[in-house]
Amino acid sequence: MCGIAGIIGKKTNAFENQRVLQSIMHRGPNSFGTYSTKDITFIHTRLSILDVSKNGNQPMKDEKTGIIILYNGEIYNFQDLKKKEFQNHKFISNTDTEVILKLYIKYGIKSIRKLEGMFAISIWDPRKKKLFLVRDRFGIKPMFYYHNHKVFAFSSEIKPILNFKIKPNLDETSLANYLKYGLLATSNKTFFKDIFSVPPGSIITFYQNRISLSKYWDFENNVSSNILSLNEQDIEKETFNLTKKITQDHLISDVPVGLCLSS
Repeated sequence: MCGIAGIIGKKTNAFENQRVLQSIMHRGPNSFGTYSTKDITFIHTRLSILDVSKNGNQPMKDEKTGIIILYNGEIYNFQDLKKKEFQNHKFISNTDTEVILKLYIKYGIKSIRKLEGMFAISIWDPRKKKLFLVRDRFGIKPMFYYHNHKVFAFSSEIKPILNFKIKPNLDETSLANYLKYGLLATSNKTFFKDIFSVPPGSIITFYQNRISLSKYWDFENNVSSNILSLNEQDIEKETFNLTKKITQDHLISDVPVGLCLSS
């Protein structure tokens, strides 16, 4: 996993950035990077899995467009997308991060639908003055955000947001629901009134100090009707084939792979 954090609408200092960095370093101990302007700061800590060289470090910036990506996750079909979409394109790294960045430049935010994997992605497009936060279809990778009339902040965890000297109010209802039921009643709520989780299969767009939410995927509209017609033998065969494919997909790595099995 990797660590993502960022803030728009506030100039941070070196002490704040260091606090934020330290609070997500456990998510990415191999390297870290920052990008800062007068009112934007992006911070990333990296766990190197694909292309462990410095070419894969983040925040990753496209020099021609100025577009910046911060990314946590793994895209299982990135090699296929690279061959299909960029046959004559020269890449500086062998990472899925760069493929996501180039796909966005080519197709815009709708390119997210092409990705197969688990991911939390932040894309800053300075041409449009828009920030996109994207979470994978089932919400495997975390992404939180905070917004008031001046500042928009986001991170893989809540603590880095607080380390940007943000003091949100406690959501007593959410806390009570958690203590009573062991979960939060609404999927995107947290223990703080002003901090929310990006819903699975969703895109948060921040533009002109406003937030909009859109769904790019949901379970009900993507379940094949053919499943209902399968008999027991077909289900067993399909389950085996899918399990085999998923296992192979998860083995894509430039470092040793480990397996944990819980029964």
